[in-house]
Amino acid sequence: MASAAGNLLLQASGTLYWGGMSGTLTITNPTDSAIDNWSVSFETPHSDFQSWAGAAVVEALEGGGYRVTLTPAAWNSTIGAGQSIDVSFNAVSVGLANSGPLTDALFFTDSGVDSSGSQSDGETSADGNTQSPGENSDTENSTADEASVSDAPARVFAVDVYSGEVTDFRPGTDSLDFGGQSVHNLILGKTEEGYVTFLSPWNDAQKMTLVGVTYDMLDLEDYGVVGNEHLRQDLGGVVSWETGFGPAFDVENPDRERTTYIRSHEYGKVETITDFNPATDKISFLYYGTRELLSVTQEGVDLVIKTEPTGQTFIFENTNLGDIPSASLEFHFDQIVEDNLEIPFDREVEALTLKDRTVLRTPAAPEGEQTDGFQTQSGAEAVNAQPPHDSHSTGEHGSMEMEPDMDTASEMNMDMPSEPEPSVDIESSSSGLEVSATITGGWSGTFAGNVIVTNNTAESLGTDWSVSFVSDAPLKSVSNFEFTNTLRDDGRYAITLMPKSWSAPLAAGAAQSSYYQGSGDFADPNQVFDLAATSSVTPDVNPSGGEPAVSEDSPPTEGGVIAEDSPLPEGVPVTQGVPVTEGGTVTIDYERPNGTTDKRVVTYFEEWGIYGRDVNLSDVDGQSMTHMNYSFFDVKADGSITLFDPYAALQKRFSQSDQVSRTFSTSEYAAMAPELLDIYENSGRYTTSESGDSITVTSVPVGWNGVGDNDAGNFEQLRRFKELNPEVNLGFALGGWTLSDEFSTAYATQEGRDKFVSETVRIFETYDFFNVVDFDWEYPGGGGKAGNAVSASDGENFALVLRDLRSALDDLSAETGRDFEVSIATAGGQEKLANLNLEGIDPYVDFYNVMTYDFHGGWENVTGHQAAMTGDANNYDITGAVDVFESAGVDLSKVVLGAPAYTRAWGNVSDGGTFGYQQPGSGRDAAGSFEAGVYDYKDLLDDVVTGSRILYWDDDNKAAFLYDGDEWSSMETTATIAGKAAYVDKKGLGGMMFWALSNDAEGDASLVGAADDLLRQGASYAEVIGRAPEFDFIVGGDGQFGLDDFHLFA
Repeated sequence: MASAAGNLLLQASGTLYWGGMSGTLTITNPTDSAIDNWSVSFETPHSDFQSWAGAAVVEALEGGGYRVTLTPAAWNSTIGAGQSIDVSFNAVSVGLANSGPLTDALFFTDSGVDSSGSQSDGETSADGNTQSPGENSDTENSTADEASVSDAPARVFAVDVYSGEVTDFRPGTDSLDFGGQSVHNLILGKTEEGYVTFLSPWNDAQKMTLVGVTYDMLDLEDYGVVGNEHLRQDLGGVVSWETGFGPAFDVENPDRERTTYIRSHEYGKVETITDFNPATDKISFLYYGTRELLSVTQEGVDLVIKTEPTGQTFIFENTNLGDIPSASLEFHFDQIVEDNLEIPFDREVEALTLKDRTVLRTPAAPEGEQTDGFQTQSGAEAVNAQPPHDSHSTGEHGSMEMEPDMDTASEMNMDMPSEPEPSVDIESSSSGLEVSATITGGWSGTFAGNVIVTNNTAESLGTDWSVSFVSDAPLKSVSNFEFTNTLRDDGRYAITLMPKSWSAPLAAGAAQSSYYQGSGDFADPNQVFDLAATSSVTPDVNPSGGEPAVSEDSPPTEGGVIAEDSPLPEGVPVTQGVPVTEGGTVTIDYERPNGTTDKRVVTYFEEWGIYGRDVNLSDVDGQSMTHMNYSFFDVKADGSITLFDPYAALQKRFSQSDQVSRTFSTSEYAAMAPELLDIYENSGRYTTSESGDSITVTSVPVGWNGVGDNDAGNFEQLRRFKELNPEVNLGFALGGWTLSDEFSTAYATQEGRDKFVSETVRIFETYDFFNVVDFDWEYPGGGGKAGNAVSASDGENFALVLRDLRSALDDLSAETGRDFEVSIATAGGQEKLANLNLEGIDPYVDFYNVMTYDFHGGWENVTGHQAAMTGDANNYDITGAVDVFESAGVDLSKVVLGAPAYTRAWGNVSDGGTFGYQQPGSGRDAAGSFEAGVYDYKDLLDDVVTGSRILYWDDDNKAAFLYDGDEWSSMETTATIAGKAAYVDKKGLGGMMFWALSNDAEGDASLVGAADDLLRQGASYAEVIGRAPEFDFIVGGDGQFGLDDFHLFA
């Protein structure tokens, strides 16, 4: 309990939201007698305290804050002996985060808590405390009132970035509990006042600060047992720095004076190094975090190393990164082998120096687990031949989502510790490959360690080997090897390891090792790995699961040249050998008659868009679509389905400005169903206003009286969105790139399939505004994120679960009278579609949202169109994808053509005679809107209109792109959407789909709106094309942008 109020104990709990809180005061009577007509008084820094379970008198205090006196309602005036009552309240928060749990430490001021009441047994003193005969009440009350906080028993504070300021943490007495926290959602900081703070890497306004507590006041024991290995490492670095421990403070360290130790935790701190000598001095990240948002920039003659969100910066005056030998850049193992901090430096892992981080102080690990970092390596003395571009960022806090083959770690020779971890080994296989594995750590649902492949032959096996063994659990990731998980008939997994594309040859007698993570809770490798069942081969394999890059040797388009007097814009190079028409000609040769069609316009609303992107359901035009899918729910290995972010889905409160609304014409309003009109006018959930010939219905914010903790959030907005737009089909999307790791496992057994079907039905019953389930399994049969469970039987199992689901939904339809649809978001690449089992699943699917985009992107080192109609050397284009469905006998009216509302971009791209197309570049070198290599369409549109980026039309591939002499980016406009809509109409496809709503522009510039206007509203193609910015140049083809170009493929 947080506070003692005489004989009563108080505890606060609840939820924070933007500017306020919804809470519960639990009032406990610990005595042996009932207390009648109780009252409690307490102090709080928060204003406007209101309760609907009692009467509250609020008094403003001279020193700031408020004193609240709370008395009961008639129905809760008695608290039984040993019993508690809950009093609900809300209040305006002061200085707290905008989300997260409410705690005692956040709610109460440390002093001034009193209570009164009468007890049914014994005499009662003037202040309400029970007094047995002969007791001295004055002494007893004095003792209670003057009890020092430091006399209270030790407390454990859960670390939570939503906790705000903690003012009563006692170093040496209290302790911290990091629970399941990891560096994905928590990093370390030190405020400008020097206080310990734990903050969100995504939003530094979300933090937990131990006010008055500095790192040097804490012992390692105060941090408790820290489950996440990388978080232990980060804490060890910060604690060691702040307590003056380790090589940076060792006077006997010969490199100490020549080494700059980079840190990331000190808010706003800027250090300038004026005398750095690249030939002799070093830069060490030993005290730095593992997954920080690190940028390395060359600003004039100075090298700048900066970390967000703390803003800690190191400025090396008159220093060029290219002059610093790789050996002079020092990291510990996990920073570069697992978390890619080498990328901003444009260096290879094997060239950098690895330092032993076990010399630092580090919090305790769970029993049986170790903290990595013992590995050492001497770096290369050569300087870097290619300095990085102006800006790089990496880590999972802000970097782009990479394809599996983007890992840049490589084989290293490690100095092994004197006491090796427990391992399991096998005899050499017939081809001479031996596998051993350790388990060195883990956390809930994940185990981790190292796997080592040794060549026991007398000859090099090159880079064309593979080795397989049996495991009771699938692997999630392997840093230095390609890998596959294949589910066997006995329920175990065949794990196959293969070299990365960059791996060194596996020499005779040599070993290569890699960090890995697996699914499950195991401590002994003998429990999970059956390495005695190992087999190895040396086939000619190409293990990469990503889409292939455009060949650099593709022949240039033949044709005319640019006239020498063409008035090219400044900065655009004159390119020989490619037919280019300035401005070009736009021909409108296909005018659809006015009228509507039954085409679908499908959109996706990202759950996380309400945060940094600040896109809410109030921003969505429900009249411009037929379907909207809420992304994403998570499918678990047992077949259960869970919410990814329950706070966003169920708890977040939205302000009045973020409420859904719809403006009707008076005739539209009158035509709405009577039951909906009754809801608009009488439910209390809406206000209506009339202006001229229009009526606007606007949702009101969710209140607190009689509202449950899970009755708000996006889902309540979705319910009201559906009431305002009843013709829109709302779906819940499953999986996506990040959450597709357990589909294969869930669907592999009848038990898992049954569980999944029942969970899906439960969602439809619980959230009755949904009527579509959308599968975004990326991807059956493989090719998705590294570590996803995968099986050769995925396509077959997919058909089985869809069959069972269709039957269950038919039964639910008969029971409820509602219609339910099943859609599948499919890949566009032919090799992934081949694993989907189209013939088997098609009878149970209503339509397919085909992701005819992401054919090329920043995971490749060559630019390419991400959503071209045609012309790709390997058929990674729209026509190639549609051909697969047609060949499989799928009714094309079920095929919905996908289009991106975002771009794929590369930086550091030379013209190369093709305006940057099919030229080398790096996705990391394109700044992006929210992640490197990816821009929102709406963010680049202004650049095109103002002329700061040049818009091209590739008339050979039927794709638009931008090029400014450095950045090259794919692009869609309302004109290209018009072309694709014409293809959809002519080909008889089922409509168009867009990822995602947060990327799109508004009004006439909207891509979704363009498709809807053409496919459903009967707009003319000329009008929609006219909304788009004009092409500056048309490259190749006949020098014209025409709808007949799209019809040719129908």
